[in-house]
Amino acid sequence: MALPRESVEVVDDPNVLDVYVDAASARTSPWTVLIEFGRQRMPESGEMDVLPIARIRMSPHHAKATAMMLSRIMEQFEAKNGVLELRNIQLEESGSGEGAEDDG
Repeated sequence: MALPRESVEVVDDPNVLDVYVDAASARTSPWTVLIEFGRQRMPESGEMDVLPIARIRMSPHHAKATAMMLSRIMEQFEAKNGVLELRNIQLEESGSGEGAEDDG
């Protein structure tokens, strides 16, 4: 369960990694949700691939709370700026199983 907004102070930390991503995929296990973020690139071979940037692991409860927060943020964004149309977006679903286990 997320803390009320008033009780959370965001601290500016120069050691926090700040990156741009334009690709994401997710996998689950009974205990963990793994979200992999990356950046699309066109290497010399000419075939698009994704450069991995970060892997974020969290509990399924935290993942659901995060999804609800993102959904609420996007609803507010679209109410203010207009509906975003997603064209040519491929939702990558890795499903349950291998790879999402918590490494510790």
